[in-house]
Amino acid sequence: MMKKTFLPAACVAGLLAFAAFMETPGTDRDSKAGSLQVSLDPSAGQKEQKVMNLPFMESRLVDTSEDHGYLVEKYEEYEIYTDLNGTVVKEEPTGKFEYLRYKE
Repeated sequence: MMKKTFLPAACVAGLLAFAAFMETPGTDRDSKAGSLQVSLDPSAGQKEQKVMNLPFMESRLVDTSEDHGYLVEKYEEYEIYTDLNGTVVKEEPTGKFEYLRYKE
């Protein structure tokens, strides 16, 4: 009778061990990759980092047209970079467009 219960118990134990292994947090590869990057002029990157905040996205109206009784508005997404004072330093179009269509 011992042989009949051993195989299912071993399978359950193996599944639990596998699940515990899968749930164990692994190494964080992204944080290590940053330490491997080499900059030719490290002070330039630090200066830029101090001057600019993280960019934010903004949609801007580019065009308005009429199409088969609908009003169509075309918006383009921009990345806006600001300095620490909130002054816009750089604006870059992302090339992503969105269209809104309204029934007239």
